[in-house]
Amino acid sequence: MVKNNLQKDFEDAFDEFASKRIEAVEGALMEDKSSDYNRYRYQADTLFQEIRSRLDKSDTKLILDYEATHNAMWFDVVRASYIQGLKDSMKLNGITAKALCKGEREERA
Repeated sequence: MVKNNLQKDFEDAFDEFASKRIEAVEGALMEDKSSDYNRYRYQADTLFQEIRSRLDKSDTKLILDYEATHNAMWFDVVRASYIQGLKDSMKLNGITAKALCKGEREERA
């Protein structure tokens, strides 16, 4: 399927938005020194460096490729979560609007 320019422009803009939002959320989590995120990040970084240090120099590219692939996969999950969140919010907005309209009709009756 060929994407039209409008769809591609939207996806590019959305990816930029998601990237900036992820960075902002990550920054906020990192500021909270007692957060689980900081503990997990430290543990993951320590494990990654330990694994990397045990590899031969020729195998280092392999672990770096793994890291890049894992990060790309994680971004896809976050992007899909944002898209689902937008869909859910539109549905919730519609449900809320219907409930409010129903409540106003009942008050008038």
